Amino acid sequence: MQRFPYVVAKVLHPGFSDHTPLAITMQSSTPCQAKPFRFINAVAGLADFLKVVETGWKVYVQGHHMDHIWNKLKNVKKKLKKLNTQEFMNVGNKIKAARARLQEIQSLTDDNLFSSEIQDDEREAKQNLEKWNMIEESIIKQKARVH
Repeated sequence: MQRFPYVVAKVLHPGFSDHTPLAITMQSSTPCQAKPFRFINAVAGLADFLKVVETGWKVYVQGHHMDHIWNKLKNVKKKLKKLNTQEFMNVGNKIKAARARLQEIQSLTDDNLFSSEIQDDEREAKQNLEKWNMIEESIIKQKARVH
């Protein structure tokens, strides 16, 4: 009961049975805890990664040596979280959009098989889809190792 204060167990009357039933209910407001920071490895492959880390680290902070480092790390963490949300939010939707774009281009190739512009667009769309698939796979693999 101390570990789960939002769970309530009520002992019911056995009625005609030999067993005593329990009614277990959970209150709607469960304690909310902040998620720990998880560095997504795919962020390191972005072009802006080093610039974001550098700008986050160069911010002037006050304090003693360890406080100084702690505050700089917190600042870098905040900036990396922002970059992560900007780039990798809704990866599944980005994959769906890339697939739809590829199918759209491939339907155009039915009419113009030898158009170099359409072939270039198709190659670009395939590379984009492959990139997002690799990013999603990397994120899933990393999450599987963490838990």
